[in-house]
Amino acid sequence: MLGRVCQGAGPDPRTGAGQKAMMLCVLYFTVLYHPYYLVICRLENRLKKVS
Repeated sequence: MLGRVCQGAGPDPRTGAGQKAMMLCVLYFTVLYHPYYLVICRLENRLKKVS
């Protein structure tokens, strides 16, 4: 999913500029979705304890 979203981030993933843009893009999405990942992890842990 991230790869698809970030494909347009750099002109060419093989170039340094493309890699930098890709890293920034991944970092941005990591920060953006981090709270959701935490919530999902907590929910999964609760479900495991219940079952």
